[in-house]
Amino acid sequence: MTKKAEPIFREFKDFGGFCVSSFSTVAVRMNEKSIRERLVEHGQILFDAPKQPVAFTKEPQADALLNDLDNRPHAFALACVMDRQVKAERAWLIPYRISEKIGGFTMQALKFADYLLRYMLKWETKHSETLLNVEKLAQPFSYKLHIHADLPAAQGTAQTGGQTREKIADVPETFNYLLGLHVQTRQIHDDDGRRYLVYRGRIDHRQVVVIWRETEGWTKEDLERDKKFVAEQKLTEGADEIFVNGDSFIPNAKALEPVFKARMFAPVEA
Repeated sequence: MTKKAEPIFREFKDFGGFCVSSFSTVAVRMNEKSIRERLVEHGQILFDAPKQPVAFTKEPQADALLNDLDNRPHAFALACVMDRQVKAERAWLIPYRISEKIGGFTMQALKFADYLLRYMLKWETKHSETLLNVEKLAQPFSYKLHIHADLPAAQGTAQTGGQTREKIADVPETFNYLLGLHVQTRQIHDDDGRRYLVYRGRIDHRQVVVIWRETEGWTKEDLERDKKFVAEQKLTEGADEIFVNGDSFIPNAKALEPVFKARMFAPVEA
């Protein structure tokens, strides 16, 4: 703030907070016209001053992205929206974390990431009677897509080449998005080496819990242990709806696969 602006700030800082004594003092010394002129003058000083980047986070690269309003205004807009859903220290980092995952935050990169997820999940499961290949959903933390990328045609030819690579998809977060879940908490629990990822949030007036765990090779005994652990940790307490991946003996729990499939593929042609 410039030296010229400082006296104005001191003069009006209490006035902005509706301090009666300060308001009375200012009102005696200044009439409405002069107050308006001083505010306009102060606003012009701030408008003409060199732009100073705002430190939203403690990470310089994240702050640089959020301050790039000329090229990445959607990063700032997304952070503002998320700030109403999660704690600020997490919300303002979300655009940068996304850019790390998909290699940028241009609109083209964001559109491609969304297209890629929908397209690849569609074609990898086109002939499956169950969602996303149930065997793969038994390992939701390491679900891999086989992505084929076309390469430019060689000079002087009309043929294109391509290469296939594996990419891990964030299946739990994708399900939250498709479900329309407003996430309130995200917790990780451990049952002697078994990892549980538990989301709790709301859909309209309903309290919803989504539970993910690795279930590959589970037997009846494993499902009984799973049921006991969930009960002991009170993971579903107070929930109106409970979704869980794979089989389970958890009371009132619904398999999330049918919902996932309906939301992901309903608009897609057969």
